[in-house]
Amino acid sequence: MDVKKQCLSVYKQAFDECIPFEERLFDEAFECCRYITVDGKAASILFALPCFIEKKEKRIDAVYIFAAATEKSHRKKGLMARLLEEAKKEFDGVIFLRPASGELVEYYKKFGFKEICGIASKEVYPKVKPTEVLESISQGFADESGEEFTLMYYSKTEELQSLGFIYSME
Repeated sequence: MDVKKQCLSVYKQAFDECIPFEERLFDEAFECCRYITVDGKAASILFALPCFIEKKEKRIDAVYIFAAATEKSHRKKGLMARLLEEAKKEFDGVIFLRPASGELVEYYKKFGFKEICGIASKEVYPKVKPTEVLESISQGFADESGEEFTLMYYSKTEELQSLGFIYSME
């Protein structure tokens, strides 16, 4: 089985379904997938999707972590911790994510992520702007409802209180 299929299998095990966005994600943005193998098979994955944050006065390079998942038999072994720490070393800008559940907020805080308010609006500053990869796979998934939700971010230099983010990916 090739590595893309292995990573998709890890994703499906964690999230129980493969919706249209994920089909695009694996087909069009697999180069953004970071993974760890155990015994020659993908065991933990995440996508580091490039984007940028537009503040009124500047543009900040960013990465949106999406589809962070670990195969059930390999959970609680530090694999996701390794992927997150590698992402923090690799990317100099802001790294942000939307926790899949409230229980994960405390988990991500262990890695220096801070909780902020995400707002489904492109009129809120600072706001996420897609690069080519994120824009391509997220077409049709915009949500400008104004709904608020939890986002988390990690940055060595930037301080954020909220972030306009319209890509629901659902």
